[in-house]
Amino acid sequence: MQELGRWDTRFVVLALGSIFVYLIAKALRMAVMVAQFQPNMSFRDLLRISLVYIFVNTVTPFTAGGIPVQVYLLTRYV
Repeated sequence: MQELGRWDTRFVVLALGSIFVYLIAKALRMAVMVAQFQPNMSFRDLLRISLVYIFVNTVTPFTAGGIPVQVYLLTRYV
């Protein structure tokens, strides 16, 4: 716990902000792609799919589960 006291709070806030911006940008990119096929998906659903994609992509070996899970979740809305 002593290590946490040495961290600069600005860098922690910057790192968390960067992760937040990354997630929003990923959801916006998916929104642009999905708008051609299913225009009535909410941004909340797209953000949830992005979070699940990142989680599964991180957990599975060789990042094998991310894209199939994303496709599966997107087909639920078609």
